Amino acid sequence: MAPLNEEKPARKSKRPRDDSDDKGEGHSGANRIELDCPFQIETLRQAAFDSSSATEGMKSVYTVRPGAAWDSLSRFKSFSVNDEHFAIHDNVHITRAFTHFDRARGTRVEKEEWAARVLEIAGFDEAHVYLRVMWFYLPEELPDGREDHHGYEELIATNDMSIVDASRVNGHANIPQWIETDQDDPPNDSSSPYWRQTFDKVTGELSDLELHCICLDPQNPDDPLIRCTDPDCGVRMHRHCICDSAESDLLERHYDRRRDGARFPPGTMFSVAVVDKDPKGDPQNPDNNNDEPPHPWIEITDHRSSPPKIWEREVLCLECSQPLA
Repeated sequence: MAPLNEEKPARKSKRPRDDSDDKGEGHSGANRIELDCPFQIETLRQAAFDSSSATEGMKSVYTVRPGAAWDSLSRFKSFSVNDEHFAIHDNVHITRAFTHFDRARGTRVEKEEWAARVLEIAGFDEAHVYLRVMWFYLPEELPDGREDHHGYEELIATNDMSIVDASRVNGHANIPQWIETDQDDPPNDSSSPYWRQTFDKVTGELSDLELHCICLDPQNPDDPLIRCTDPDCGVRMHRHCICDSAESDLLERHYDRRRDGARFPPGTMFSVAVVDKDPKGDPQNPDNNNDEPPHPWIEITDHRSSPPKIWEREVLCLECSQPLA
């Protein structure tokens, strides 16, 4: 492993310490701990938090301990591990020299790899290089854990930092940002890691997400939204909200508590799903050379008969009540 493009050592900070410096650590989030690194980062207090500038725009006031040893290191613009070159602001995989402290269970949980962004490269010599990194969290590491709107591959950009040994780097990590206002679908079709939200370790606050549908909830990137085709409306709807609305309408028209209550517990009389078909209502065939996009239909399974009856109907916009063209 060899560092490249040596820079001058960073100037030692003259910022005076006060009694409040040790009291503002805030929520520790994942609390990732490097087991064999001689340097530790201590977050002192909240600083500017700017989610518009991606992860490098999220800042904390921090110090590295032992400070004199860290300040004495040479600074580099890049480094290499196993003939692979890395630079400042690269996203990387970090191998399992870390543990995650689960506060709820009071135990440490090991993980194969973490994802991080390189912010600073420093070293004694080419055999002893250390990185200041900013972590990407899994949704499970947030204070409220994974929620319904989190995609399977979604990560959370944070301002939680650690010093890690550069030898722990296990390749580049492709983690693009998904800016929801720029595009409807997440990058990589949500099949590989990406991030759209930021978490401030000091305050425990998450950045806001775009809200959709009549329920005003965020989108789960694994479940594409359905847009109203009326140009005067254009609301984007959750599929589960469309299904819930259709089922409520069916129950209002067909369900009688005295007659059906014993036979059909709540939610068992009808099954409702949104299915994509071609505009004529035929199953969507990827080989039919039809240039028109798939059209969503509501498929209803009626369990009152045996075998159950299945029928379909158009999707109505939950906002303007117009059928989707």
